[in-house]
Amino acid sequence: MKKKIISYILATFIAFAFLYQTGCADGKGGNASSGPAPDFTLADINGKNISLNDFIGKDAVLLVFSTTWCPYCKEKIPGLKKLYSEYNGKGLQVLAVYIQEGKDKIASFIGKNSMPYPILMDTDGAVSQKYGVFGVPSLFAIDKKGNVREKGSNIPDESLLKTLINE
Repeated sequence: MKKKIISYILATFIAFAFLYQTGCADGKGGNASSGPAPDFTLADINGKNISLNDFIGKDAVLLVFSTTWCPYCKEKIPGLKKLYSEYNGKGLQVLAVYIQEGKDKIASFIGKNSMPYPILMDTDGAVSQKYGVFGVPSLFAIDKKGNVREKGSNIPDESLLKTLINE
């Protein structure tokens, strides 16, 4: 009986540790960060290279690190689609970065979820490492000057995004 209880406690601890490490325990995310956002160049799902520097000086960027398998990432999609439809071309760019997943899997996921914003592939995880991403979803609000203004696991308040657009 004691062996079963110990096994159950150990299994529960391992499960919570895994969820915490992958970020699928939907909390408030990390502390707000500031400072320059690391530049990167990644291919989108169609093979076009997109760099963060393409937007600096023109648009604020909501950078979303995600995976196809995380349920909390999937929950963010409707809100991201709404932001994209309201603010695309008006000073805010939404960029989703899918971490260490294959093109076919991501393409299938995009098709099922009708995601209109650019989907980038971080196939080796190097960009997510640059940003210190330890769990998904991880969202970074980046101002037009290229500085990270907020980091977390939730979509930033619309008031912050409007401030970033209007600066």
